[in-house]
Amino acid sequence: MSERFKIASKEKRVINFVIDLFAVQFILVLFLLIGGIIVSFWIKEKGIIYETSNSFPFLSIYMLYYVIAEHFFNKTLGKRFTKTKVVNIDGSKPSLEQIVMRSVSRFIIIEIISYFKDRPIGWHDKLSKTLVIEDHS
Repeated sequence: MSERFKIASKEKRVINFVIDLFAVQFILVLFLLIGGIIVSFWIKEKGIIYETSNSFPFLSIYMLYYVIAEHFFNKTLGKRFTKTKVVNIDGSKPSLEQIVMRSVSRFIIIEIISYFKDRPIGWHDKLSKTLVIEDHS
């Protein structure tokens, strides 16, 4: 498996995480600004009260960011920066189901513990049967 391609290092995985977290935060701010403007006009016009959970927009955008980026491009902004990509364990393009599983698995609260081993393969990698590898294309 790893003989055909090189698994991304822990350092690259951390850089991917940090860049992607900033990207999700940026998208969230845009979403909240645009949504807030639209909702405030709607509230003024309709005279109603609008309430939402603080975590719902973040979790939704977080999921959509990873599913869209990894399904269509095999990489997020972080992976573009570090020249890595997500693949099926055989090196092929992962299915949409694998990418969704991978994205949902990121919500496991103690998932970060899976990176304390020698190999930088997280639970979201194992559960979805995917890997993050060096991308030399």
